[in-house]
Amino acid sequence: MDLRIAGKSALVTGGAGGIGLAIARQLAEEGCRLVVCDINREALDALPEDWLALECDVTSETQVTELFETIVREMGGLDILVNNAGLCIFELVPDTSLANWEKVQRINLTSAFMLSKLALPHMNERGWGRIINIASIEPS
Repeated sequence: MDLRIAGKSALVTGGAGGIGLAIARQLAEEGCRLVVCDINREALDALPEDWLALECDVTSETQVTELFETIVREMGGLDILVNNAGLCIFELVPDTSLANWEKVQRINLTSAFMLSKLALPHMNERGWGRIINIASIEPS
């Protein structure tokens, strides 16, 4: 498949395993310059050497800002953002603590908002960009 994205820089959050890793592999196959972030350092260390593998807690505004600064410095900007990091906690509403609810929202929604907010000005400046938001019910 030729998606005509060769040479584009792409970030996949939660990209060191599962769905994110499959997406990252496909983007690499399409010729993208790849950045993968994840909280799992061991899984990041197992990724191909030509991928920029960065440890990042996507719920931390400080870490997300530092991540994006590194991407701009190393890649010159970002063309494709795949907001894949996610968490699903299978609990009935009466059994769900506010802390668990907020954790899911920070990982699934707030991280996508923060990264999109940082990426959009670069994409607008370049006149090209793609933001892809992933959701699944894969248990964590």
